[in-house]
Amino acid sequence: MRRYDHGVDAGWVARQATITQRLVDTSRQTLENQRAEGRLNEPMFDTAVNYAVERVQDGWALGEPVKALRERLGEAAGWAREALDWGMRLDGLEAYRWLETALLSGDSALALEVAGRIPDEIEELDIQVPVVRDFLVALARLAERRLDDAERLSIAVAEASSGPRRSLTGVREFAGLGELVRATAMRDQAGFDDAVGIRTASVVSRYDRSEEGRRHRHGLLDLRGASVAATARALGLRLPAGHTYLATELVEAH
Repeated sequence: MRRYDHGVDAGWVARQATITQRLVDTSRQTLENQRAEGRLNEPMFDTAVNYAVERVQDGWALGEPVKALRERLGEAAGWAREALDWGMRLDGLEAYRWLETALLSGDSALALEVAGRIPDEIEELDIQVPVVRDFLVALARLAERRLDDAERLSIAVAEASSGPRRSLTGVREFAGLGELVRATAMRDQAGFDDAVGIRTASVVSRYDRSEEGRRHRHGLLDLRGASVAATARALGLRLPAGHTYLATELVEAH
């Protein structure tokens, strides 16, 4: 089990890894059966990708080999690619997870394709909180290397997550991400290092408050922060060595 700066229920993580592995295996078999029958169910792809990424979060916490975790990410990215080739339309939440998957797996072509399907203005009803939309679009613009647009959006994310509405659900989860995106877009190493500290403190504080927090996968591997870190590395910034929450060992393995 990896060392965390907040309390983590190791027994819960181990149990979830077992359960989620069964769900991944079932999803894989379902997709294989559908291919053999010449039909594909679009929601099944999203389900499979979600379970695969959750299994990576569990495996990361349990200290499973990075090579095996990268293979899991690669499989998830492959499912996302197949769905897009099949003509699947992404809604906001699917775009979120698939863009994170592409960036963490190092699949730059998939990241660009998913990012290209995320417009500058998102109106889907499933993403109603402005900071959520702003961060997703900022991450997409980073993936496309539209750095000025990403920097502009990062300011809105930072202001929302540190302003008077920061305590609202769906807002406080984004603390530190605006600063992280901005430093990445500016290729500012000192600013990036400071932003990593802000984001880490936010994650630790958020998930150390309750039993529920100690049983939350985003406290095991910060997908949002790690996705930005993957882009930062691609832009030439140094990542903090051995950072558990940003999974820098996993990010740097591709």
